[in-house]
Amino acid sequence: MNNIRDLWTEQCSAEHSIRHRYGVQAAFDYIVGEKIQCIATYAESNEEVARDLPQYISEIKQLFSNEEIEAGIFQIELRMHEAAEFSFDDEDRSQMKRFHLIAELLRAPSLGIT
Repeated sequence: MNNIRDLWTEQCSAEHSIRHRYGVQAAFDYIVGEKIQCIATYAESNEEVARDLPQYISEIKQLFSNEEIEAGIFQIELRMHEAAEFSFDDEDRSQMKRFHLIAELLRAPSLGIT
C-alpha cells in the first residue's frame, strides 16, 4: 500500500508543475482524468486502496477550488460523451461509471474522513 501512497504523493507534486506550465485544466486532467482513475480502477480489486480512495479525493479537493473542480469535471464529461459517439464498449462504460463516482465525491461537501 505504501507504494500507492508514495506514487500518489509524487503525482500530486507533479500537479503543481503541470498547473504552472500548462494551466489548471491540464493539471485537473492529469490528476482526475488520469491518475485518480487508475487508482479507482485498482480500488475495485483491492479493499485497502478502496478504503483510502476518499482520502485521495480529499487531497484533490485541496489542490483545486470548487470552481476549478466543476469546470474540470465538465470538460472531462464533455470529452467522454464526445468519444462515446464514436465507440462505446464495456470498458468505456466502466470508465464512465468510475468517473461519475469520482465526480460525485469531488462535489460532496464532506467525505466523512479525518
